[in-house]
Amino acid sequence: MYAGKFIHDLAKFNNMTPEEKNNIIGRNYDTVSAHRGYDSRPENPRLDQNEYRSKHVRDAGPAPNRFHTNRAHGAIYRQSMPFVQGNDEGLFFVAFSRFIDEFERALNRMSGVYQPDGSTDALFEITRAVTSGYYYVPSKSELQNLTELPLISIKIPQEQEQPINIGMPKLKIVAEYCTNCGYKTIFLEKKRVIESVIQVEWIINPKMPRLASFELYLEDGTVIWSKLAQPNGMNNYPECWPENQYLIQRMRQILNQPELQSPYDQPAPTIWGVSDWEYDIVVSK
Repeated sequence: MYAGKFIHDLAKFNNMTPEEKNNIIGRNYDTVSAHRGYDSRPENPRLDQNEYRSKHVRDAGPAPNRFHTNRAHGAIYRQSMPFVQGNDEGLFFVAFSRFIDEFERALNRMSGVYQPDGSTDALFEITRAVTSGYYYVPSKSELQNLTELPLISIKIPQEQEQPINIGMPKLKIVAEYCTNCGYKTIFLEKKRVIESVIQVEWIINPKMPRLASFELYLEDGTVIWSKLAQPNGMNNYPECWPENQYLIQRMRQILNQPELQSPYDQPAPTIWGVSDWEYDIVVSK
């Protein structure tokens, strides 16, 4: 969980011109239109919505401007609450994700890491963080198993685990995945699985990712996995994504290295919605 407390300078914001306000938030305050999607409530439209809609892209890469709406995209559940405390007015923000990387990309974008000139998110002209931190939040299944299994016996895979077969040359793998929903989170998991057997140089979304796509292939076109090639590949059923054991077996075939070893080579099917070490608990039971 990421949690942060932000203090706003609302007096400064209220004294800005409409155009200055628009350029900070990234929305047109003078216009109200119906949202195009599942939520039909009226909203102030994004200043760059026509550009994004014409390209069929939603926050797919580093933004060319400082609009706050151009955030990094990731599988994050977030909630915020405005507050007034004495003379302070601001926002308390919490977010949850399976990977710290999801938070890091969003915060790096806001702090100017991806901008050529180092410019930060325009929101920082009127707000500042006074507290900020990461916290570990146990899952329900983990809490249920605390009294049954000794935690010290559980091996937790490292987020940046080094390949076991270090002597092998790097392999270039192209990954194309839809920028919607939790596709990136699934990619990060499968990336870790493949990197457990081979060092990889990843080429991420070199072309415009297709809707519902999750494609892994080599530069010469050799397919590792194609979600859209599955019988129901336009859907988000568990079988539309590769199981960890399949990926390991497929890498053995491609590399012609049947002796490759990986901690993710497990005969049981992947249980979606739990982390790798929670998966070990479920299987052991």
